[in-house]
Amino acid sequence: MIKNCIECGKEFKPRKERIETAKWCGNDCALIGRSKLFKGNKLRCGLVPKNAYKKGENEKENHPRWKERNKFTCINCSNEFEKEKWRSESKTHTNQYCSVFCRSEYKKNNLSGENAKDFVGGQQTYRGKNFNKIRLEVIDMQNGHCIYCNAQIGKSLHVHHIKPFRYFDSPEKANCLSNLIGLCNHCHMKVEHQTRINCIDPFLLERFRNLRKIV
Repeated sequence: MIKNCIECGKEFKPRKERIETAKWCGNDCALIGRSKLFKGNKLRCGLVPKNAYKKGENEKENHPRWKERNKFTCINCSNEFEKEKWRSESKTHTNQYCSVFCRSEYKKNNLSGENAKDFVGGQQTYRGKNFNKIRLEVIDMQNGHCIYCNAQIGKSLHVHHIKPFRYFDSPEKANCLSNLIGLCNHCHMKVEHQTRINCIDPFLLERFRNLRKIV
């Protein structure tokens, strides 16, 4: 049996099992024909489903799970902003800033330098007249090695004050041998952090005492 393709009109001979249902001569015509036949629902053309989503219908207060937000005023820009209750009531949020930018700007202008809580007078590099001389003595005593990790640094070894320099009345008292220790840059930063939180490594102090006994 020979049939005519409904897309291009070309004659073709379908297989026996496809004689009644065959409409197109090949895959190319079938793709084009199907796209025309099954494109949308012609019976519902122009009609909107009853459950169709409408913009603004379920937004903010209209949403069934909407919860009111707490209102705050930014201490940097004085603009009002809102936050969810669970976020504003948590201990990790101060609710003082509307954005990260305002937080950094406020701290930069009001909580830095002399206005900082832990400000102790700024950076001080001067350690007294006798510091350079006694510093070399500490380096020679440790042979240029870090007392903590035993790294060989040489004459550029950092000399650290066990009790901070600012706690002494005079540089001579701060720069005594019993208060100085040689450390590499990495260990020096680590010990400085421990000093700020008042937690000196006991292993470091033990090595320091043993070195003083040997000398």
